[in-house]
Amino acid sequence: MPGTTTMHSAGSLGAQSNTAVVNGWIISETRHAAGFRTQKHAHERPSLNVVLSGLYSETVAGSTNDFAHGAIIAKPAGEPHANDFAKHGSRCLLIEEDMVRRDPRDTQAVLHSYWWSSTSRVAPHTARIIRELRMRDSCASASLEGVVRELFDQLGRRSSDAEASRVPAWVRRADAYLRDNHEPLTLRGVADEVGRDASHVGRVFRRVFGESVGEYARRIRLERSAVALATTRRIISVVAQDAGFFDHSHFVREFRRRFDMTPSVYRAMFADS
Repeated sequence: MPGTTTMHSAGSLGAQSNTAVVNGWIISETRHAAGFRTQKHAHERPSLNVVLSGLYSETVAGSTNDFAHGAIIAKPAGEPHANDFAKHGSRCLLIEEDMVRRDPRDTQAVLHSYWWSSTSRVAPHTARIIRELRMRDSCASASLEGVVRELFDQLGRRSSDAEASRVPAWVRRADAYLRDNHEPLTLRGVADEVGRDASHVGRVFRRVFGESVGEYARRIRLERSAVALATTRRIISVVAQDAGFFDHSHFVREFRRRFDMTPSVYRAMFADS
């Protein structure tokens, strides 16, 4: 009937694989084929969905958004929504809160409301979760629980809209400059770009982002390269140069430090299987 919401007890309406039940969470990889659409429905479990590849749209409360690689979508239990995978299909990482097995102290506040983000800052956590899902050794369960907790801790620190609105306009300009600039950077150059004293820029960046300007810029570039590795077939040395790393060994070293794996291993994890 029009307007009717179908309630589903758990899981995804697509194909699920590599499912693990870990101390309060049910974690799996999901796949929805191109051409698949759902009617309005809801799930009995709160969930977090991370898009690994492909593209799909989701309609909630009359508003429709498109989600591609790296998008994060949080839904509380009972949130009515409809999905359209018709053009591309998608592969995702699905993390559901196990309402029966969870410890009440571990209830995740980030799953209490519907929200989504296109941030790639959790890409290292996503990659490690996928790797542990596929390991299937005696340590995988403990490793999975640890990295899932880290992921939710990271998401729990995301800025609210009110907090974001208090970030000075020049910081947002500096952020845009760092994201658009692939050339070698200096703190003085960033400060000149936004018309501020270099020492002041350094202090405020540390307060707002918890990182120095250089650390922030390096992270952005590594995250940019991770998206390229997951979504294109460009050779790794070209991906490194496009992200502003002109020394291949330095790129591999920094990528491993950030993602706990080499660029080639990271790319292989996101290849269609």
